[in-house]
Amino acid sequence: LSAEKDRIYVFYRNPYRYPSVSWTDDCGASWSKRVQYVHSPSKTFAYAQVASDGKSRIHILWTDSHPRKDKLPNFYNKNVNYMYYEDKGSGGVFCRADGTRIRSLADVVAGKPILPGEADVVFTSCGDHRSWIWDIVPDEKDRPVVALVDISADPDEQHDYYYATFDSSWNTHHIVNGGTR
Repeated sequence: LSAEKDRIYVFYRNPYRYPSVSWTDDCGASWSKRVQYVHSPSKTFAYAQVASDGKSRIHILWTDSHPRKDKLPNFYNKNVNYMYYEDKGSGGVFCRADGTRIRSLADVVAGKPILPGEADVVFTSCGDHRSWIWDIVPDEKDRPVVALVDISADPDEQHDYYYATFDSSWNTHHIVNGGTR
């Protein structure tokens, strides 16, 4: 990020498949330790997508767990969650879409990852459906635009596609019924 003296962040799944981040301040000659920034309440793992403006903000989108790994009745993958990371001058912080601070990067590094209920819930699947994320991009005002799918638990796995935008609150719009698997 140019606002952080060109610090480079790499977001990935750690060996235990949890969303993690590392960074370098010297073009990759050395890297920070691996930091798990999100913790899933399930015994499976969350799935994440990120997008950046390249300057100061990284948008982060994730599911509660993997949609094919969690099964009923212990089904957690109902929500699509959102937060962003930004260095606001006194160190990096994770925030909700409206700017409300969740936790500092220093706290996350100290072993306090973000829990799904602390971030924004963009979308919640109903009944026995589950959510899956496709993409996230910032719009011209650096607000998140999210693409996601709601998948039914029936044998045919009906797919309904949505996009969501944030403008003081989350607005979800149905795009199309994509049929079955």
